[in-house]
Amino acid sequence: MVTVWGRPTSLNTQRVLWALADSDVPYELILASATMGPNGHISKGGAAFGIVNTPAYRAMNPNGTVPTIDDDGFILWESNAILMWLALKRAPEVLSGGDPRHLARALQWMSWTNERLEPLLHTLVMELVRLPEAERCSQGREGPRGDPRSARGARGSSCPPALRHRRPLHHW
Repeated sequence: MVTVWGRPTSLNTQRVLWALADSDVPYELILASATMGPNGHISKGGAAFGIVNTPAYRAMNPNGTVPTIDDDGFILWESNAILMWLALKRAPEVLSGGDPRHLARALQWMSWTNERLEPLLHTLVMELVRLPEAERCSQGREGPRGDPRSARGARGSSCPPALRHRRPLHHW
């Protein structure tokens, strides 16, 4: 049995849960997060699941992030490392077809996703969902009914790097 600490709304935890389910590996999910809880994100006033800031969790994962797994006493954190472990130890035929070239190609795309795609997705979610309207960066976003004039005079340097000098999110 693999124990997973994480939350089902975490993209990183979802990767691990998906691999475990596809591989028919039994697992237990322990809800853990510093930012999300049963009532959503802490920015909306809810309480976090917690656990990740406890000394016991930090002994397993000094970053205090999710997911973390315990696979028969082997503790591992970072979703891509966990996926590689599962592909090598638990389900090589299912997760990589038993071919090291397939595993290398999967690692290539996982690395690209972490470095190129996910930082932009994180900014997008924060700007459009989690941050209160007053705290959002207005640069590069169109105003009401697509009026691009509202983006002029934006806060510029206060915007996250992913939103600086970008085209509007809604480009008609």
